[in-house]
Amino acid sequence: MSQVNKEPFLLGSIDTRAAGQRCKMLLGDLNGDGRMEILLVQPDNRQDVRYIPHQLQCLTAFDLEGHLLWQTGKPDSGAGSRGSNYQAQIADIDGDGHLEVLCVMDGRFMILNGQNGTVKTVHDLPSPEAHDCNIVANLTGGDFAGDIIVKDRYHHLWALDRHLGW
Repeated sequence: MSQVNKEPFLLGSIDTRAAGQRCKMLLGDLNGDGRMEILLVQPDNRQDVRYIPHQLQCLTAFDLEGHLLWQTGKPDSGAGSRGSNYQAQIADIDGDGHLEVLCVMDGRFMILNGQNGTVKTVHDLPSPEAHDCNIVANLTGGDFAGDIIVKDRYHHLWALDRHLGW
């Protein structure tokens, strides 16, 4: 009987300092090459998130070899602490077979091209505090999950349909 080595070993390392501090990591095949990429999302510098949650300050995508693919926003060394959700998701929100990044930056709901981080669409929030989290769903019974639910910290939620109307 052969023995299986159960000890961990290092496959590689990635220098993520370009993304800034206090990032959350999301994974998805952002560039459509069949391999996962890493998306690091950094919160804004709001320090007290008990009632008003974070928005995003910066999003930075890396491939698994550690190459920086794109960055939207600018990292802030004073980024806030954890304590609320980081308002970002990776999903094929328009059903075109390519992943998008959904996030809230600068008080607006944004859909970014996952391949290069460029802004595809920008939408006003239904309320200034409707940025605690977003969830991709199929609320309208379409062929794909193209609807979005957003919420504030404690009291309200809103549904965005695939035509991006609140």
